[in-house]
Amino acid sequence: MVALSGLNINREDFASTPVRAQIPRPVADNRGRRRLREADKDEIVRRYVAGEDARTVAEELGFAKSTVLRILRQRGVEVRPWGVRYR
Repeated sequence: MVALSGLNINREDFASTPVRAQIPRPVADNRGRRRLREADKDEIVRRYVAGEDARTVAEELGFAKSTVLRILRQRGVEVRPWGVRYR
């Protein structure tokens, strides 16, 4: 066990010290993605209805596939079953 009675700690030395040091926040890693605009939503719907699959649309426009599928559902587009190709 360590004896702490021999330490001379003055509370006044710590009165102005912040409790938590300011740690810089990490820069967001967007991985090439960008904000979704109405024009992007229209383009997603247009390309999907034209026959492209959600993965291809997502990759080419720079969005996640889940975002593309969410936009399609919000716009009332019937999403094709997973793994089925319509040509």
